[in-house]
Amino acid sequence: MIANVVSTYAECGASYVSFANDNGQTHYVILSRSDEADAQDHALGLNGLYIEVNEQSNGSYDCLMSVSLDPKGATLAVANIAGTDEQNLLRIDIPPQVSGRAVALDGLRQICRAAGVPVRE
Repeated sequence: MIANVVSTYAECGASYVSFANDNGQTHYVILSRSDEADAQDHALGLNGLYIEVNEQSNGSYDCLMSVSLDPKGATLAVANIAGTDEQNLLRIDIPPQVSGRAVALDGLRQICRAAGVPVRE
């Protein structure tokens, strides 16, 4: 996926990083993590890192295994989620001219590290 629209934000006690091909978000990846998971979240398994690919039905908690950052963007290794290739990899290329590129990559790095997901650079 080529991400021409990226953002990092906090809302309702959670941190988010999103990547989309356009403002209509035809193809997108959203990662979120609760900043303050409560007992009910833990009991339901909703306290980890959430990733969604292209639609809500392709979303899951704690399926991101690792992230590799490189000059062109990031490769996410995921388990059991639709929207990935046959190797369970999701490639996000972010053109250098995209506004917020560095902030979004840093947000991805931070949200993954906070969730214990290995980040390779």
